[in-house]
Amino acid sequence: MLIRIGLFSLLLFSLLQPKITRETSKEYPLKWDVYTDNSMSMGYHQAYSLTTLNEEIKEILNKIENKGVVIDRFHFSNEVIHTDLYEPLNAGGSSTDLGIVLNSIKEEEKDNLAGVILFTDGQITHGLDPVQTSSEIHVPIHIIGVGENTPLVDVALKSIDVPTVAIKGEDVEATVVVVATGITANEGINITLSKEKKIIGSRFMKIQGDGVQSDIYFRFKPDDLGEIAYQVQVSSLENEINVQNNRQSFHLTILKNRYRVALLTGAPNYNTSVMKMMMNNQPRIKIDHFIFINDSFRPAIKNFWETSYDLIVLDNYPIQSVSSQWQRFFAKKIVAQKTALAWIIGPSIDPLSAKSFFPFFHLKSLETKVDGEKYYQWSFNETIVNYPIFPQNDVPLNSIDQTELPPLKPGLQVSSTKKMIQSLADLISPQQIPVLLIGEVESLRTVVWTTPDFHTLYYKLTGTRRSEMFAGIWNGIFGWLMRTTGDNDMYFRLDKDSYQQGELIKVMGNKIGQASPASHAAITLQYDGNTINSTELRYNPTFQRWEGQLWASKPGTYDYEIIFQNENATSSQKGVFIVKESQIELNKVFLNDNLLRKISLKTGGNYFHWDSRNELIDHIEQRIITKRKVVHIEPLNEWWILIGFIVLLTVEWSLRRRAGLM
Repeated sequence: MLIRIGLFSLLLFSLLQPKITRETSKEYPLKWDVYTDNSMSMGYHQAYSLTTLNEEIKEILNKIENKGVVIDRFHFSNEVIHTDLYEPLNAGGSSTDLGIVLNSIKEEEKDNLAGVILFTDGQITHGLDPVQTSSEIHVPIHIIGVGENTPLVDVALKSIDVPTVAIKGEDVEATVVVVATGITANEGINITLSKEKKIIGSRFMKIQGDGVQSDIYFRFKPDDLGEIAYQVQVSSLENEINVQNNRQSFHLTILKNRYRVALLTGAPNYNTSVMKMMMNNQPRIKIDHFIFINDSFRPAIKNFWETSYDLIVLDNYPIQSVSSQWQRFFAKKIVAQKTALAWIIGPSIDPLSAKSFFPFFHLKSLETKVDGEKYYQWSFNETIVNYPIFPQNDVPLNSIDQTELPPLKPGLQVSSTKKMIQSLADLISPQQIPVLLIGEVESLRTVVWTTPDFHTLYYKLTGTRRSEMFAGIWNGIFGWLMRTTGDNDMYFRLDKDSYQQGELIKVMGNKIGQASPASHAAITLQYDGNTINSTELRYNPTFQRWEGQLWASKPGTYDYEIIFQNENATSSQKGVFIVKESQIELNKVFLNDNLLRKISLKTGGNYFHWDSRNELIDHIEQRIITKRKVVHIEPLNEWWILIGFIVLLTVEWSLRRRAGLM
């Protein structure tokens, strides 16, 4: 009977759906995070050594720990590292980034954080502004400022701004930026510009201040060709620790101030004047014109053999056979002097004698030829955009209708024997006849115009919307042959050849004749054969050059490659630079207490100078957080109610059966 009453009571209890509330509480200690600045500047404060600094920090942490406070320790420079509580500083960090410290604190706030103790001199050499980030912190940051308010003395070469390319004999201006740090009185310094240990310029100036920049200007005339190395050096001051930033070198590419061209005319013709006019459009050019008259050249060909030329143009030449000895001398001359060749076929050229010049231009006669007296339409092909000679930005190739180009008569019907020599324009005829052949074999550049209608084409296009196109192409061809404007060379450089770890690297330069808005330039860094960084360069219209910047990372020798792309071609330039062990921290060895006071104030913490460091102990107390847990129990949803009901029902059934009531 009692069991049955219990069953009905349990059932009734469940049907009423009562709710039982139970509350529990537990106390947890809140920890304090200690962040210690491990950057290089911490080891150079004059008032105390690194050993003393470590001993005093250890003593402070020991006193805090004796108060029963839970402490967690971190070191930081350009990254935050969790360490043992009494791990000493080694001042080996390359930079100071308080921004990542504050981001770390924001993450630690989620894990029962009472507050933060920060040991630092507050000199930011990397990262974002920490003051703004500190407003997002919701625990107090107590800061102990390490160091003196007076910075160490330093004079540094910040940057050198010079053109990437210059002309021999013309003035070059170089701007050197010098930064003074911790100089309280006017100090005299010498800045020298030298080449191969020979001083070519010197300046004396007085310098004073903290973080004050001064511009020094040099003007000099390069007298050598090629890539020339120059050095800039600033004299050091007494008590200056970091002298590695007192000298830097840079490279400057020097181009010719005069280009020599030999024009060999077999017989006077209308093409000659048009060619000379176009070549004279090239900068710094001097033409020696030799005309073949009465079986000899005027002026005497002796001057031709004795002079080194950048380009030799064969105009309507040869008109008669050329001796094998002449050909051998000619071959030796162009190879020794690396002379480019252009061949403009004229009306008087002797086809049989012309074959003796085929090897110089890598040509062969076509087996199947077309009528040489008939005129044919012609057109440029897509290969032309691979050369820096076609004004693609002004005249898109697909916009040219072949009917806009006057028909041409075949002249020298030839093709190339080398893949590197390509046809850029062809006659539209039963047999494809190249009109313009161009290429480079073993560093020797050649161009062949195969029809005698050079001047006719020029004058017929005059006054049409394509009048500037033909002249523009030939200006580009002559420039490409002589490696002047429109050249495939790139002139990019870094602002210095060596950097300190964490220093800003500036890139600047140009690809001559390639300033299209659609162009793209980028620099890629490699270290030990692995690509580690890449950044885009942007065109600066004010200085008319491409510019970019990136940061020097770990010490070592780096390879870099600058890639330049336009619509149809890609070019590259490679180089090397060195990153030395960081000394940037030594430029800022003093206490930035103004910044540290702002951070502590914004977070509700306190700022203490190192001399008052023991006052911190009174502000650090063990904090306890009580976490309460409320549990709501609904018997109807509890498994033990069901189990109890089944057990009672089974017992009651067993007893009734045993008693013979079933």
